[in-house]
Amino acid sequence: MIASSWWELDRNTTWRSPEGAGSNLVGRGRHPVVHVTLNDAHAYAKWVGGRIPSEVEWEYAASLGLFDSLNPESGIRGPEGHPRANIWNGVFPLINTEEDGYTGTAPAGCYEANLIGVHDMIGNVWEWTNSPFGRATPQITIKGGSFLCGSNYCRRYRATARESLEKNFSTAHVGFRVVKDIANGKMTSHD
Repeated sequence: MIASSWWELDRNTTWRSPEGAGSNLVGRGRHPVVHVTLNDAHAYAKWVGGRIPSEVEWEYAASLGLFDSLNPESGIRGPEGHPRANIWNGVFPLINTEEDGYTGTAPAGCYEANLIGVHDMIGNVWEWTNSPFGRATPQITIKGGSFLCGSNYCRRYRATARESLEKNFSTAHVGFRVVKDIANGKMTSHD
């Protein structure tokens, strides 16, 4: 594999065929939905009576859940080295050692919940927020990092890290989380 050619645009890839033409959702029932645009995520959130969180809400929840607030990487690995999130392990994009058990997406909830009881805030797939990335760009903020984030590449698997994506674009490593406002002012999360 040539490092500069690891990414490919495939117009036959959708949320129903996440690996392109001929693929399907069989065996992926617990995996995060990918290849969804921000509009797709908004439509689903509305359908289930929720919404997409803002960047501030997302980051607050992820930060509250860190196992060690002084170690921003405590969301990916426990003190003994056991994985807490699905990220790239090895030399990106050439070698993934699969130390966390996966090369692509992992089933939702297969790692321990964070300190506030929420699963998969870090790693696995980036998550859409409802926040613009900046005033001068039409892009939207995504949070959490993905299975493609590694220590030798982007290191954006931290609660405070952010990235941007065009709202009408979808990829194999971007999904979403739905939050619901409840009467006592607390927010619930569904991933």
